[in-house]
Amino acid sequence: MLIIVFSSLTLNAKSLNDFKKESTSFEMTAVSSHIDKKKAKRNKRMNKRRKKACANWSKRSYAG
Repeated sequence: MLIIVFSSLTLNAKSLNDFKKESTSFEMTAVSSHIDKKKAKRNKRMNKRRKKACANWSKRSYAG
């Protein structure tokens, strides 16, 4: 009887540890995706500025 109780407690503790590992990896993924979105937004903004600067330069450079 004691062996059954001990084995069930051990299995519960092991599954709890596995759950903690999964939740930690999920949090890391969520933070990582947030950073990726932030970088993508910044890159999009920089591309817009670069294109605008190039367009302004071409207008000045090749003005009739």
